[in-house]
Amino acid sequence: ASLEGVNIEEAMATAAVAAPAAGAAPAAAASSEEAPAEEAEEEEEEVSEEDAVSGLGALFG
Repeated sequence: ASLEGVNIEEAMATAAVAAPAAGAAPAAAASSEEAPAEEAEEEEEEVSEEDAVSGLGALFG
């Protein structure tokens, strides 16, 4: 993939916003009483990966 024409500052800002949200997801899942923490964390990681892929797709075309 070519990085030509990509706004690096915008990409960094997006990553700075996405990273804390991804880090908070397992903590929120672990506090859930409805499902085992391990199972909830796996679900949250899958969602985070999908969000990251779609976000990168939007940034890099």
